[in-house]
Amino acid sequence: PLLKAFELENVRNGFARPWCGTNAWSAELDDKSPYLKLTWETKRTISCMELAFDADFDDPMESVLVEHPQRVSPLCVRSLSVLNDCGRVIARIDENHSSRRQLLFESPDPTCSITLVFDVTTHPPSLFEVRCYE
Repeated sequence: PLLKAFELENVRNGFARPWCGTNAWSAELDDKSPYLKLTWETKRTISCMELAFDADFDDPMESVLVEHPQRVSPLCVRSLSVLNDCGRVIARIDENHSSRRQLLFESPDPTCSITLVFDVTTHPPSLFEVRCYE
């Protein structure tokens, strides 16, 4: 049987790093409009969201004393939009280079879904973890 290495369930299982496997969600290689949608049965007022990106800890950029062929981690998601259930952009991340990002929503609206829309890059976007807090 096929391995289920990059399934959606991985972003909400409570583990922020690989353990017993990849433990990440990743878009399909040929997906030109990658997105990840989280839904709830009832409306929630999300005031904080934490995202754990793949900054390639297997090949870290340890310090400025070590020369690297790239200026940023090639696997890390660079930019994305966060939409509510009405399709309104409630947050935007640009020029990301961090493995963890926290988004605070000052005046959150109740929503029954959050959609992460990733900008098209040269590699499929991936996430280790998404946490939403009311």
